[in-house]
Amino acid sequence: MGFGGAKSLLEFKGEKSPIRFKEAQKLEFVVLVSSQQTDPQGSIQFVSLEPLKGKRQIIIATANLTSTTDKSVMGDRAVPFNVTKYGTSSFKISPAQNLPPGEYTLGTTGTHDGFCFGIDPAKPK
Repeated sequence: MGFGGAKSLLEFKGEKSPIRFKEAQKLEFVVLVSSQQTDPQGSIQFVSLEPLKGKRQIIIATANLTSTTDKSVMGDRAVPFNVTKYGTSSFKISPAQNLPPGEYTLGTTGTHDGFCFGIDPAKPK
């Protein structure tokens, strides 16, 4: 009937972040949070991005316009991470495993800001 649905996404300028790390490099990030009492697994977003047409993006959710269903797709690109308290108002985040080459963002839920970076192959092809 011509109704294809809708999607909500986040976009970042450029297909690649200027901040680059090498594959297999140990990564640790410190994220400031409003309270260390919150569940970091629910308040921190660590996801891989899809480079596309000069941008990096992640689809947050899709909706079918012919029904009221809404599907979150953030989990499909989630990066598993380990977390420890750091100081009195931050968490130290590290990927649970080495990240493959690609583009990533790390941020807190409820915002449209994130720390973007890329992983390059350990040895250029």
